[in-house]
Amino acid sequence: MVALLAFSAVLEPVSPPVAAPAVSFVAVSMQGSRIGYTRTETLTQADRTTTRSLSVIETGMLGTPLKMRIESETVRRAGRLTSLRFQQESSGRTLLVTAEFLPREIRAVSRSGGDAFTQTIPVPAGVVVTDDPAGSLQGSATRANGSQTVHVFDPATLALLPVKIDRLGMKPVTVKGTERQAEAFRIEDPRAPLTLYLDAKGDMVKADGPLGMEMIPATEAEALAWDRRGGTAGLAEASSIRPQGPFSGRAPRAVLEFRGVDLTRLPSDANQQSVKTATGWKVTLSPVDPRAEEGRLKRGTVAGMERWTRPELRVSSDDPAIRRLAQSIVGSEQDVIRSAEKLRRHVYDSLGVNAGIGVLRDATEILKTREGVCRDHAILLAALNRSVGIPTRLVSGLVYQGGAFYYHAWVEVWSGRTWVPFDSTRPAPRLTTGHVRIRAGSVEDAYTSFLLDGARIHVIES
Repeated sequence: MVALLAFSAVLEPVSPPVAAPAVSFVAVSMQGSRIGYTRTETLTQADRTTTRSLSVIETGMLGTPLKMRIESETVRRAGRLTSLRFQQESSGRTLLVTAEFLPREIRAVSRSGGDAFTQTIPVPAGVVVTDDPAGSLQGSATRANGSQTVHVFDPATLALLPVKIDRLGMKPVTVKGTERQAEAFRIEDPRAPLTLYLDAKGDMVKADGPLGMEMIPATEAEALAWDRRGGTAGLAEASSIRPQGPFSGRAPRAVLEFRGVDLTRLPSDANQQSVKTATGWKVTLSPVDPRAEEGRLKRGTVAGMERWTRPELRVSSDDPAIRRLAQSIVGSEQDVIRSAEKLRRHVYDSLGVNAGIGVLRDATEILKTREGVCRDHAILLAALNRSVGIPTRLVSGLVYQGGAFYYHAWVEVWSGRTWVPFDSTRPAPRLTTGHVRIRAGSVEDAYTSFLLDGARIHVIES
């Protein structure tokens, strides 16, 4: 969803005289309905600039209220980002990240309901690191012609993501019913691409994001006053894609054509194959049946797949409680596929659904609370699998349900021959042809670049 980074913290005491901070507000809407606001406060003294901001978003997910509060603080010295404190709260869950930005590396600490996870991220020579690619353009007197690339630090995944910024020139833009000319920039942030419009001073006029989201500068009164009694359909419905043509998802094979999006990076293997056509991308879906892969690999036999049995950010497979639980479930079973199915069924039976959780959480915290969104199901299942030597990676994609495709998450297990999908939010062990994989890999791989905004799906065969 739209990456609304917000910055908040108590400013350090300074000796007088103290300049008054600059305060601004932005109203956030989705498909014409207000869903929140961002308040930003910036204080500059000598070569130090401290920016703090608060974002409040209230919408819904599959009929469940979804509320997010994001606070963060950044410090820049001589224009260079030096530190970040980021805190996101949703449905009683909290993600807290602190980061120190050094010339050649970022030292980050993440806490999400469990022990602290520390990670060092290398920064290649010559790379410009920012927390907000849109903010790097605002107020700048010398904006680059053509294209430029910056790298943004994503607190949720502790990843350094390349962001391409294209200058589009002067474009008409309508704000509050009035059309005006503004300089447009396309910001290809893999988390949430947007088009930013700036006036002659470099101040924001408007930003258009995915899912029909708009961000418009507002007064304090305008930003804080909105009717929070709206429906709770929200993000899932706004991001859903209704296919053109009859589709059931129950057939063993289906062929879809995606139009209006670039699927160059769409994975192709035994589960699905993608081919570029004159009008889009043809995707053939035929998910592997887990039963056909039984007996090919024993747990702990991971030659060439060591990466997918190790713990990583959010996937805490080395946690003692996760190891004990997984071992108690698989027992003496050594076959990878049969073991994975036992663990999948346990997660399905024991983990409740709470679509109102908008925080990316650790497997240990998911296990303690025993509820979550599809992404939480996938993270916990991946951790359980890896803890008993089952190579597992995370998947983000689409699932067909009730006449539309919705964003979804599941896992894939290596059978010794191919990747076999498992979805712990559904009773059946085999995936349907209504599952379309978009990204697969680590938390960073699967969860930072998977929106198909503007996509149209045409059914060729079902």
